[in-house]
Amino acid sequence: MIWSRDKLSANKDLKITSVVTYMASFSNSCGVCDLRHTNKPSIVWCTECDEGLCKECQEHHSLSKGTKNHKTLAITEYMNLPDDQIGEDISSKDYILNSLVQDENLKNHSLEFKINTALQNIISDIKNFGDIHFEARPCDIVLSRKKNKQAQIMVPVVPSRSIESIKLNKIKTIQIEGDINFGCCMLPDGRMVFTYCQELAVIVFSNKGLKDFEVKMPCSVFDIVYISVDNTLAVTSGGSIEQCIIIIDLEKKEIKKTISLNSNIYGIALKDNQLIYSSEEKGIRLINLNDESIIGIVRDTMPQYCYIAALGNKIYHTNCFSDTVTCYNQQGISQWTFLNKSILRSPCGIDVDIDGNVYVAGVNSKNVVVISRMDNAIEKYLVQMMV
Repeated sequence: MIWSRDKLSANKDLKITSVVTYMASFSNSCGVCDLRHTNKPSIVWCTECDEGLCKECQEHHSLSKGTKNHKTLAITEYMNLPDDQIGEDISSKDYILNSLVQDENLKNHSLEFKINTALQNIISDIKNFGDIHFEARPCDIVLSRKKNKQAQIMVPVVPSRSIESIKLNKIKTIQIEGDINFGCCMLPDGRMVFTYCQELAVIVFSNKGLKDFEVKMPCSVFDIVYISVDNTLAVTSGGSIEQCIIIIDLEKKEIKKTISLNSNIYGIALKDNQLIYSSEEKGIRLINLNDESIIGIVRDTMPQYCYIAALGNKIYHTNCFSDTVTCYNQQGISQWTFLNKSILRSPCGIDVDIDGNVYVAGVNSKNVVVISRMDNAIEKYLVQMMV
């Protein structure tokens, strides 16, 4: 579409709030996942890439050599930016279009030819007066819409992993102190974190298995999860009298805050800057880290020692007493349950990869089981014995 100067001038006074509203609504989904035709909510906004990122893409973004130094904001913080600040950012990117208007390069031009009456007598004798050649040359300035720009971002295509291609190999063995270690997690830089129930501590190890530092806790601890938005750890109190979730600042190596609850807290997972945890008395619950509001997802009474994993709109939950792994949707409705005591006994630790393959550690069966589900039934499972 070609706009004349008059049309652009008539629209240049449009209120910037309408653009801000569009950006706010667009930032709710992960820009990279949108290109892969996958709808995932964004948890952070990259001010340099100018797009939102989900948990998985944010971790890749923070480790990539080209983007690890980009400044990101929590999506809630971005949504709360004042309109004038966003407006200034939009206006600064409008420089090329405005310069075209000021230089009158977008005015409509027309070419009109009128024949001289003196030539009318000889028209019948002359077949033509010459040739007109029109040459189109590429312009050095390219105007592109935001969506078109995003569509041109080169994103490496990672093929989905089928269960047949999964092979679990032991990478290393870490010698750790203590007898009871209920929870562990990996940090983006390769370090590992373990909870020490009896020692009332959380210990961070280097990627070589050497002790980095230790944070003493006010109570016994159970499970742990990493929060990338503010580089913290969330630790549950298990069956401790305190009944809380403790947030640890990894940079300062100290406790940042304690969220007091009214039930025993065991397994925990992160989803969209919200913590999903298994409560012995309350079921599966979700707590918002911004205002600490709590929502019940599954209201059934859960036993002790249940673990949680989450991906997309699915929540995966283990029950070591019934030897089951259950998948729920965000509304708390059971989608499927895996039960095979000949394969998996006393399931505890659980995680899920980006392709939806569920990894479960069986305590009594002494193995790791990978469960792959397709359509409306569990299609396959893979058993990997732990060495």
